Amino acid sequence: MGQCVSIATIFSCGFGVGGLALKALQNRASGSGDSADTELRASSSSSAPQDVDEECKWLHNLLNILWPRINKFLQVMVQEQIIPEIDRALPKMLKGSVKFPKIFLGRAVPSFRNIRLKERDDQAIVLQVSIEMASDMDVEIQALRVPVGMKRLQFSGELNVVFHPEKSAPPFFGGVTVFFIDPPRLDMDFTGAADFVDMPVLRNVVRSTILHAVSGAVVLPARIAVDLNEDDDTDQADLSFPPPVGILRILVRKGTDLVAADFGLRPSSDPFVVIEVGQQRWQSSVVEKSLNPVWEHGNVQDFLVYDRGQKANIHVYDKDTYSRDDLIGSVSRIDLEPLMLRKPCDTDFSLSLEGRPAGTLQISSRWFELSPSAPPDIPAAVARGPSQLVLAVKLLGITDLPKSYKPPFVVQVEVSTVNAVLTSRKSLPPSNIKPVAVEVADIARRLHRAHNPINQISEVTGLELRAVSLAIAQDSPQSYARAKEEAVAELSATHPAFNQILRLPLPWTSEVVNSATVSLSLSDRTDRRLAKAVVVRLADVAAAEVEGGFALSCGGTLQAKLSIAWMALPN
Repeated sequence: MGQCVSIATIFSCGFGVGGLALKALQNRASGSGDSADTELRASSSSSAPQDVDEECKWLHNLLNILWPRINKFLQVMVQEQIIPEIDRALPKMLKGSVKFPKIFLGRAVPSFRNIRLKERDDQAIVLQVSIEMASDMDVEIQALRVPVGMKRLQFSGELNVVFHPEKSAPPFFGGVTVFFIDPPRLDMDFTGAADFVDMPVLRNVVRSTILHAVSGAVVLPARIAVDLNEDDDTDQADLSFPPPVGILRILVRKGTDLVAADFGLRPSSDPFVVIEVGQQRWQSSVVEKSLNPVWEHGNVQDFLVYDRGQKANIHVYDKDTYSRDDLIGSVSRIDLEPLMLRKPCDTDFSLSLEGRPAGTLQISSRWFELSPSAPPDIPAAVARGPSQLVLAVKLLGITDLPKSYKPPFVVQVEVSTVNAVLTSRKSLPPSNIKPVAVEVADIARRLHRAHNPINQISEVTGLELRAVSLAIAQDSPQSYARAKEEAVAELSATHPAFNQILRLPLPWTSEVVNSATVSLSLSDRTDRRLAKAVVVRLADVAAAEVEGGFALSCGGTLQAKLSIAWMALPN
């Protein structure tokens, strides 16, 4: 659902921000703009100019027009993606027993406020806008034949629309990306079955599945990217997955006066800490029976930061062996930028639980930049943490797979020695299926009517065989639609595209240097491995970027690039 809202916002913001972006470019050209990252429009929370209010109305009015079409897309997304994910996440005893006999997603349209426009130091134009939605949805769920309803969904967050990289000719930018810096807030009301209290497992699965779908689509590092000019040199993978701005190292030190969750002769807790940054989630070790815990030095994590405006959430839980862990304190929406310091910085955070004080938690943080150049020696400050480098695996696509394999596919990246695994998103059809030029298509059709074989028409016109089939069908909308559908189906199987960059922080110890390898393996939609893994030594990637054409044992060639960025002290 969040993915659809964001897709709609691409179009809305694309029109609504046009005037503001043009003004920003004019300011820069005339020299009237301030330094990089200067705010060009104030937030409406502080007496916004009238034209900013008008821009919000443009976005809202345009979305009103588009909403019926978007709603149809939402219906398909819920049926094909959300519901299967909910079923997969259910306990084994409930699988297949949850049905959705009625799905009405409502007529309420998202609203916008607090528009701000900024120019980054890399000349990107950034539109920031608050988006809110209170849906009048009516969804009926049957779990083990017990009717349950969803009557309301509230959705809010801070959406970013970024125009980059800068180009000298219209439309002046290579692409536009849309994302939430932090996970949006999501709340929903359930009715029936004692307001769903009797079925907490299903309630939690529905909510977490929707949140997971939103985060996987549009929460950093994920984003929706649109290439504004397919004829320029903008790289779709680089546009969709730009590198992080740096790494924030967080060390959990100690807690003070935490809330007791275990009541025996002596009230206590077995606390552990969970830290969330974007889609990254890390959990500390457990300190047993203490309200003033001190964590060991190894409780440290390196978080990839993709935007200086990102925030962190910290939760402290009491570990329970035979029941669900109890939340005993939290602090939300922590600004990361004050923690991005060159030297270690200790910070105390006041925890709260249901609006009441719940003790304090002390962490230590330190900021590192990333460099493409390997240092002569790893700095001592870098070496003291869990990571010293970031491996980037750029997956472009696969060519010439056998037609017998059924898409979608995934690529799994595994690093030996450290037992780290990443899995790509599902493959997509290639995006280069376009209508053939009218003149060339006319020649192909004439040759076809003269009973020339398609392979000879391909030689004469210079078109690929599938392009010849499209050209022949182009004079009939029905024939062309059918031919294109067949071409997409074939190419999805034989030439699947990924256009994704996976990133993984890794250590650089003597064991890793001497023996670590990176394995790339291909699986189909049933998780069946199709080919032996392609293996590359991590030390070779550290020495120089490795790029292939990697031949797969099942046939076909994986187009991928492996590179490393090194953690470094800020200048």
